[in-house]
Formats: sequence, structure tokens, C-alpha cells
Amino acid sequence: KIGSLDFVKSTCQKCSDIYATAVEEKINELKEKADSDRLFERLKDAGISDRHLNKTFDNFETDTKDKKFALESMRYFADKVLAGECKNVILCGSVGTGKTHLCHAVVRYIIENTDYFRAQIATITQIVRFYRASWAKDSEYTESDAIKKLSTDKLLIIDEMGIQVGSDNELNIIFEIINNRYENKLPTAIISNLEKNELVELLGQRIIDRLK
Repeated sequence: KIGSLDFVKSTCQKCSDIYATAVEEKINELKEKADSDRLFERLKDAGISDRHLNKTFDNFETDTKDKKFALESMRYFADKVLAGECKNVILCGSVGTGKTHLCHAVVRYIIENTDYFRAQIATITQIVRFYRASWAKDSEYTESDAIKKLSTDKLLIIDEMGIQVGSDNELNIIFEIINNRYENKLPTAIISNLEKNELVELLGQRIIDRLK
């Protein structure tokens, strides 16, 4: 019995061949489904939403030279991350230029090419909310646990940097995470709709220096 199918082996060679082929096909089918289910689970665990599940390098539109350069740069970044080389990247630009698409494509590319690689993509709002949730009396984790989780993922991508208020508390959280990752030689990617100078002013030179 394989899955929902019952097989009865026959003494007839032709029937046996048909049986063997059917078994092999069913095993392959079940394996493909298991692989697909596991990929889906890993993508969801990495923070990829349903809207971005199918974002890849191959379906990124390169209708301008800048987008083509961005695609080549992010492929380079993904390969370096896979090779274990610490590289950071900052993507700045206006809304609708494909920054988020490319970063989701990076996560998918890495997960598809590794069996055990912890990648996480989250907005800055989600990160700050995750950290502050540790303050609740019934929280199952501490501030240190939250920082450790974000500081030890093999790859961390922070989206929508700049939409937060930019309070000292938030900047200290960001700095601690990025500094820990810098010390541990772990790659970090930042996505922002701010222009370069605006992002530098928001984050401050010490955070930018760690990323550089």
C-alpha cells in the first residue's frame, strides 16, 4: 500500500513491470509533494507572505538598466550568502521599483538551494513589535531571547526601514541587532523607500558603519 493505492504483486512479468512502474511513479509523486510541502513550510517560516510566495529572480522584470543592475547585484548577494561570505546590502528607492520582490527572491533562492538555512524577512514594525512583546507579563520569551533570535538567523532582511518613528529605543534595538550580526559575520539586508541621505540621517552613522 502506497498512499491511497493498494498494489497486489503478480507472477506475470508484464504485470510485475506495470506494478513496478506504478510504484515508482507513486513514490516520485509523494516525494515531490513532500518536497513541495516542506519548501512551502520553510518559506512561510521565513516570513514570506502568500502574496510573495512566487517571487523569484526569473520573474523579476528588468525593463530598465537600474533594475537589471539591481537583479545582478542581488543574485551576487545571494550567492555570497550561500558561500558563507558576510555581505550586507541596502536597497533604497521609491515605491514600486521591485526592492521587496528581489529580497523575497533572495530568500526563496537560498532556501531552494540549502536544506537547513535560517532566513528571516520582516518589516521593521514587526521586528519592534516582536521585541516589545517580550515586555508582557505572560510572554514566553525575554528581551534577550528576541535579540538573540534576530541576531543569529543566517540571513535577516529588514523591510520598510524608515516608516517607524525613529525613537531612541527603536534605534537602540536596531543597532543591537545589526551590531550583533556584524560581530557574528552574518549578512543583513535593509529595504527602504527613503533616499540614501535620508536613511543615513535616520539610522545614524554607527548603524550605517556596521552595514558598510
